[in-house]
Amino acid sequence: MSLQPDNVGIYLREISKYPMLTPEQEIILARQVQQMMVINQHKEALELRLHHQPVLSQLATRLVRNINLGKKNGKTLN
Repeated sequence: MSLQPDNVGIYLREISKYPMLTPEQEIILARQVQQMMVINQHKEALELRLHHQPVLSQLATRLVRNINLGKKNGKTLN
């Protein structure tokens, strides 16, 4: 038996100090991550078109346009 600390045991003890997410919380967070990924894709596309980082109002305008187009086509950001 080794006297060195068991790294896996240390890790498990550390993570046990924090509550686990509920299934509902996991779903909510996953949807938020997916939405953020879509927003980042739009931001990158707009940045390429403008040749600089878009200001928040430019990004918001683009997102609103795409949301409205998605609604017309039966698609949403979620």
